[in-house]
Order: sequence, then C-alpha cells, then structure tokens
Amino acid sequence: MLKKFLPNEHVQRVLDITPARLSDMGIKGIITDLDNTLVAWDVKDATPEIIQWFKEMKEHNIKVTIISNNDKERVSIFSEPLEASFIYSARKPLIRAFTRAAKQMNLKKEEIVVIGGTS
Repeated sequence: MLKKFLPNEHVQRVLDITPARLSDMGIKGIITDLDNTLVAWDVKDATPEIIQWFKEMKEHNIKVTIISNNDKERVSIFSEPLEASFIYSARKPLIRAFTRAAKQMNLKKEEIVVIGGTS
C-alpha cells in the first residue's frame, strides 16, 4: 500500500517540470497539490512564475488539475484566475479525488503525473 506513495522522481520546485519533459514521457495531464507545492501555504494567489508555468502547460496541451484538502474558497481563489480545474476538500490521500481529476481530464492514469510537496 505505501509503495503507491513513493515518488518516481524528485525536483527542487514545480517550475523545474517542463512541458517538453512531460511530453517525452507521454504525460498529458498533471494533478497537483496546492499548498507547499505551487505556493507556500499562506500565499493566496499564484506568483508570476506559477502563472507562466500554467500558461506553458496550456500552450503544450497539458491539462492541469489542482486538488487540495482546503475548502472551496481557498482553492477557487487560487485556481480560477489560472483557468485551472480544481477539486477541494479532496480528503487526500484517499484515491477518490485523484480518480475524479483523471475523469475530468479524460485521461488514463498512465498519462497523468501527480505532483506534491514534502511538507
């Protein structure tokens, strides 16, 4: 069971993940956590760098869904300006939100990468 939660790769920051690298891997979608992954837990809005990262993913047809255990207000305030799909009150690490995100993106699990922070 715990093997499901072991990472395949490590990067210093989400910005190190490029559309070219994902495309080379056959990845068409990203499921990402919000707090301490895209921004610090106490940062309300996306930084200019994160805005650019989302733009690059969109330009390369890589879908991004944000899932978070936070409430709707927190997640929607962050996600809507990015035009990003989101799932709030996800109850991670339960699988339900991940399955829902994959369905929303209309992708197979092999076509999706999951990104999460260490804290």
